[in-house]
Amino acid sequence: MTHTLHREGIKKDTNDYVILAMVEGTDPQKLENIAELFRIVLKHNPINYTGKALFPELDKSQFPQIYKRTKIGMAVFDRREAILAALKEIKNRELGVSVVISGFFPHVEEDCRKLGLPMHTVNYSL
Repeated sequence: MTHTLHREGIKKDTNDYVILAMVEGTDPQKLENIAELFRIVLKHNPINYTGKALFPELDKSQFPQIYKRTKIGMAVFDRREAILAALKEIKNRELGVSVVISGFFPHVEEDCRKLGLPMHTVNYSL
């Protein structure tokens, strides 16, 4: 599945974590911040990310410029440790970018608590 709210799995198969981030407007600092956020995300080796299939010839380091232009990006991780490390680094940078995390709820809740990240909204896919 491609949409973050409609991924599926069972408890024993929970290695599916998604980061979706976006900014609004044309403020140059916001646009640079989303590019920086994805420099961080891509450094942690997601298994898939926005544009990977469309631009297979691009190096991973070139994608943040795409997200700067589109103002949105998404990355999928298959390792909880990798998304946790990315989130920790993002939190420490305080970029002011809206970030949505999807995954096995008990893991996401626990990881947010570990990092001191308050959960704003919870969505369930029924």
